[in-house]
Amino acid sequence: MRKPPVELVIDEESFRRARERPEAQEALKRLAGHIADSFVESIPPHEWPMFHEYFKTREGNQLLVELWPQIVDAYFKALCGRKRPSKYS
Repeated sequence: MRKPPVELVIDEESFRRARERPEAQEALKRLAGHIADSFVESIPPHEWPMFHEYFKTREGNQLLVELWPQIVDAYFKALCGRKRPSKYS
């Protein structure tokens, strides 16, 4: 039987201080880069040139900023849906 997820609670001041640390900023930057790479890989190769040019425009950049939370949610949902490899296989 699966255990319910543990809820992580951190006060806002601690969270802000933690995010301001250089190593935290670097980790967030790497994670964002990985999510962005995963998003790009999900775009069919024949459509990528059109998306690439559009995202370089002001409107495309604004759309990407607006879609970012949905992209991140989709990334984590996809991770949750994957079967974990067995350490014995």
